[in-house]
Amino acid sequence: WVYHSSPLIEESSQCLQKYQLKGADLHHLATACWFAQESREQMYFLTCDKIQLQAAKGLGFKTISPRS
Repeated sequence: WVYHSSPLIEESSQCLQKYQLKGADLHHLATACWFAQESREQMYFLTCDKIQLQAAKGLGFKTISPRS
C-alpha cells in the first residue's frame, strides 16, 4: 500500500490535462505520479484498463498489461 499526505491536486490536474479519467483510474494514476516524482521512466504501471494504460504511457511510465 502507498500512504500519502498529499491531496494529489497537482498530480490529478496533470493527469486530467491530457486524459479523461474518473474516480479510481484518476486516483491510481495521480498516486503513481506522486510516488514516482521524477523517475516515471524507471517505474512500471500495471493495468488491465485500456484508457488507463494509454494515460500511463503518455505520462511517461513503462506499462504492463496482462491483456496484451
